[in-house]
Amino acid sequence: MPEHNPTHLQTSLIQKTIRGMIWAFSGAGAYTALKVATIAILARLLTPEDFGTVAAAALVIVFGEIFSQMGLGPCLVQLKEVEEDRLRTALTLSLGLGVLFGLIVYLAAPLISAFYRMPEVVQVCQVLSLCFPLRSASVVAESLLKRALDFRKIVTADIASYGIGYGLGGVVMAWWGFGLWSIVFGIVLQNALRMLILVSVQRHPWRLGLSPVALRRLFNVGGGFTLSNLFNVFALYGDNLVVGRWLGPAMLGLYTRSYNLMAVSVTLFGNVLSSVLFPAMSSLQGNEERLRLAYLRTVSFASTVMLPCSVVAFVMAPEIILTLLGPGWEGAVLPFRILCLGMYFRVGYKVGATLLQATGEVYAYASREGFYAFLVIAGTFFGQRWGLSGVSSAVLLALAVHFAVLSLSGMKRLGVNFRTFLHLHTQGLLLAIFCGSFAWGASSAFAHIRLPIPAVLFLTVATLTGSLAVLLLKFPSLTAGKNNLWTIEPLMKIIVPVTPTLRRMAGLGIKRV
Repeated sequence: MPEHNPTHLQTSLIQKTIRGMIWAFSGAGAYTALKVATIAILARLLTPEDFGTVAAAALVIVFGEIFSQMGLGPCLVQLKEVEEDRLRTALTLSLGLGVLFGLIVYLAAPLISAFYRMPEVVQVCQVLSLCFPLRSASVVAESLLKRALDFRKIVTADIASYGIGYGLGGVVMAWWGFGLWSIVFGIVLQNALRMLILVSVQRHPWRLGLSPVALRRLFNVGGGFTLSNLFNVFALYGDNLVVGRWLGPAMLGLYTRSYNLMAVSVTLFGNVLSSVLFPAMSSLQGNEERLRLAYLRTVSFASTVMLPCSVVAFVMAPEIILTLLGPGWEGAVLPFRILCLGMYFRVGYKVGATLLQATGEVYAYASREGFYAFLVIAGTFFGQRWGLSGVSSAVLLALAVHFAVLSLSGMKRLGVNFRTFLHLHTQGLLLAIFCGSFAWGASSAFAHIRLPIPAVLFLTVATLTGSLAVLLLKFPSLTAGKNNLWTIEPLMKIIVPVTPTLRRMAGLGIKRV
């Protein structure tokens, strides 16, 4: 692979992007810790049927939000300039559509319940319809923060709203015996708190109005985002739709818990990567050389992080499920293990998707998302006859195809050959082999001396993490790979004070970027 000179990227953009990633990663890390803790507690207080019933109703809310926001958020981020008339138009549309779709879901709740054949879904949908106006009120504020790469404030809103609303509120209500309603009211409270925090930290004009010029521009760009987001939701939640309709709430509860635990690492890395890269890549429109370098570095970095995570999660699947969910959730082990094989695909396709969206090719991305959604729904409908293992396998296959399609699109867009693309994954594959072998050997050794399952999981992860940290400090080039050295010095200088001794240990003699 040809060697790229990092000086081709402006220092300010790299530093700003890395700072944004650190805030987003730290926020996602705290959010993930809260989410895992909440899942672990609620799994011991509620039944799979409770989770499945709420998941069926929440799926409708997710679909509705795509139309209620009409791609306004990503559109505001992608636009080169945001004038006041566009802000007023976006705010008016967002609030109006939020109220409209909230009413639609409230009135359509009996039909939704009949589709799922779950009577409890009626009232759940009606209460969750409050999420539409709550979410729409913060669309403009959140978009302005993303444009400025000010992820610290978004992180604060995410952590506080989830921790207080869904975490504390949901757990307390579940402890008091409210059953599935503890999840429902936790979701509503989380959305309300997040909206209040975002509109408080990011002020903007609240004057309403519609500008024909701004309206055309927002619908032209936002329509593509809406279409791609709609297909993306079908792809991400189409499996839930099939499982809930044909396998029932108990199976849906098992499947959603296994899926959510698999998505922990994806949320921690993939969503952060795409949310930070989108505004960064948008600013590189018109500079093909810098855009190509950013793409190559991101693919290499993503594979180096996620391939080892995928293999370790696959090896440790029984310990993860039994430790976090507890007894009664053994049926989630196999689907979790299958889904873990696609963790890198799920992050990797986001890189290609971000490239297409950031360069304005939203309709090209939408067509690929539509194909992905078709594969997921058709595959899971066919696979559901073999239960959750069939559904999980169909999702994995669809994900692999989608990753290949978007990767080929990115390679063609930037002139990257197949050999170069494969070479970017070398370090990740080597680390995956090392981490998988280490996790298997360590967990087997700890289990052999009859340690409790939670202790096996904790000690295996701790020893593996410690070993990787030592290797990274002593041999950064060998451990992280030469393609990823550009991240080490900026990250360490921002995260910790880099003393001369630590700098010598880490071997940070690389050129500054």
